[in-house]
Amino acid sequence: MVTAMLPIRRSRVLLLVALAASAAGCRDILDAEKSNYAIINIETLKTGTTTYGARPTGLFFNGGGVLLSSSVVARDSCIVQRFPGDDENPQLDYLDAGPSVTVKFNRPQTQGVLTPRTQSGVDSYVMAEGTSIPFVPGDSVTVEIPGAAGGLEPTTAAARTAEVFTPSALTLPASNQSDMPVTWTPGATAVPGSAMFYSLRYAAAATTTLNREIGCFFVDDGSAAVPFEALFEFRESAVRDVRATRVRISANRVGKTVTHVTSTFVATVPLNPAP
Repeated sequence: MVTAMLPIRRSRVLLLVALAASAAGCRDILDAEKSNYAIINIETLKTGTTTYGARPTGLFFNGGGVLLSSSVVARDSCIVQRFPGDDENPQLDYLDAGPSVTVKFNRPQTQGVLTPRTQSGVDSYVMAEGTSIPFVPGDSVTVEIPGAAGGLEPTTAAARTAEVFTPSALTLPASNQSDMPVTWTPGATAVPGSAMFYSLRYAAAATTTLNREIGCFFVDDGSAAVPFEALFEFRESAVRDVRATRVRISANRVGKTVTHVTSTFVATVPLNPAP
């Protein structure tokens, strides 16, 4: 089994989304047959007080038994696991997607170009180092892939990007038998398809580095709770950090190619002192 998001840098959260969604019994995860794949990840960067940039990456390959995650979730779920997770790259049959891939946004009408790069045995398409594409989170994006003879066929993928949100500070309940409430500004109800991933990282007993994590995948309705059973070690740790991610994933088949576009918006979550 291959998880499509693994080889792309800064994409570990997507693996966790896939795992959490699986635990939740999400029916929209696609275990696809042997096909060509166009995997696009769009990371949101804050470029100013109220401005943002998109930094896309692309991965193109042929394979079978590929697990594609979905941002449609039926119920909230949390798992406790090692942090960071395994970061091994599977052996993939990479495909030539052309000399460059164009990524376009509507608001404002901006675009950027991804070009091929090989690093640590991974063939991907990336933007020039230190650059991003100005855009408004929540806007639509179009990815134009020219393809190449003997490689990927010409393909166009379209998706909606993840909207900006503000997470509320977390406060551990006084009782260790109580769940911890979690709230944030909810997603756009008129445009369903987003989900929330909360990563509560901490140092295990007798350690001082972040090496454990409570990973929670929530329905994007503005509120959820972390089960008290998952919080025992987190409560005792002196080193903690919490990140929240809104994710939108669009998967489709275009001819012989499966397209999978993931957009993420990440925010640091304040954690109030324990009572």
